[in-house]
Amino acid sequence: MQPPLSGYSEKSTDSDVVSAALQSLAGLPRDFCAIDVLRDEDALSMVEQAFQDCFYKDTTVDLQWHILDPDGAELYCRAWINLTRGTMEQWPLELIGPLWVLQDCTRDFPDAAAVASCAVALSSFESHVSQWELLAYLAKCTAGEIQLSSTSQCCLLDSVIECLVLWEMPAAVIEETRLRAIPTLLRILNLTGDLPMSSLRSSAALALYAVVRGPVNLVDYRNEESRRADYCELTMESLSVLVDSPERFGVQDALMKITAHELCRLAASIVVQSERFPQQLRQLARSSLSKLYIDGRVGVGLVTDTVLSDVLHLLYPPLRVPEEQRPVFVTTLCETLEISSHPDIMHWSIRLLEILLTSCSVEVANAFAENNGINAVLRATKAGLVDGRRLQIDSLRTLCAFIGSVSQTTLEASSLANVKALNTSQDFDLVFKSAFFETLISVVAERRWWVFEVSGHWMPALVKLCHVRPKRTCGGM
Repeated sequence: MQPPLSGYSEKSTDSDVVSAALQSLAGLPRDFCAIDVLRDEDALSMVEQAFQDCFYKDTTVDLQWHILDPDGAELYCRAWINLTRGTMEQWPLELIGPLWVLQDCTRDFPDAAAVASCAVALSSFESHVSQWELLAYLAKCTAGEIQLSSTSQCCLLDSVIECLVLWEMPAAVIEETRLRAIPTLLRILNLTGDLPMSSLRSSAALALYAVVRGPVNLVDYRNEESRRADYCELTMESLSVLVDSPERFGVQDALMKITAHELCRLAASIVVQSERFPQQLRQLARSSLSKLYIDGRVGVGLVTDTVLSDVLHLLYPPLRVPEEQRPVFVTTLCETLEISSHPDIMHWSIRLLEILLTSCSVEVANAFAENNGINAVLRATKAGLVDGRRLQIDSLRTLCAFIGSVSQTTLEASSLANVKALNTSQDFDLVFKSAFFETLISVVAERRWWVFEVSGHWMPALVKLCHVRPKRTCGGM
């Protein structure tokens, strides 16, 4: 590589050529490998002088700086940020006046003012106010109060990340910064949902991680490809923290809706590329999405059917759902089955219910019975006659799991005179009054069953049922 910018100034007397060369530094990527060479060739002082030349100082009246070339000043300011990235370089004191003038051009030149604010913040690590100003720009942009280019927004985000890593602030200031940053960063993710490969989205994800989880190694994330490669992991970890502690981070209502929506976006990637993600991350996603699903933040009508089926797929198997949450989980699944006819949603809802109802507690069984679970699953069984044998078999297995659990609980309670458990035998009335036996007999008659289904699932449950209700017949007679 042959960069020296000083070569341009030595070989060319054309000021336009030199200016173009210096302004081109504004577009350097974050991981440009020859920054040290440019600095050694005195590029920084040349950029600072070119920045000063974009202004003039009125020495006759008020000694104020006035801007001549706001566009050029913005480019030189970006170039200065690129040349000083990763250093503790301070903006020259003699140029603070022009920088403040550029920073005050919010109404006429918002992009230039935003970039100037980045330079101020990066030179003021002990002043949290200047760093909060960057968040204010981003907040106004997401609210539609000002228009900023994607490049300017990325510059703001990169500066925020840089400041977060280099800050040494009191705990109270850090907490306030989180409360200011998180709503804006979530809104950026929401607004860029249709641009999965945008640098703005990857920068917002990294900034959110730095705010929620703590500092990152900036060297690892100078390269845009590295940010995109780790986007799912960084975002999943950040959003999961927000789901677990919404009050601490001020994530309520609309912000929680965005959080849920973004987590659901990631579910498809984890399902499709499961081998790419470690088990720990998959479990983290499963835990957060389970909570959102149970809380009614994810469901039919709240996300697309495809997304919901991916979420339910990721939740399977629900082995780590706490016992106290299982009744609500079952209730939500029953509600989903009642209102959705999407084959994949029905399939995964049924499979989740099977695990939850196998050897379940009285509370879980009651939740299933009281929320019309039997008829909801039977509806899926009948859908299986048309849409696939797999759905039909899974549905019958799920109902047998319910019957087997309640029968076993009732038999055990009979010997212990457990009145509470004995009351669950009322659930059997719902079984006998439903179309369960009619459906089961029709399936047997069509010989569409597998031998293992009969011996491993149907017969054990039905034998237990016969022990509990030896004289009961179908139809409640």
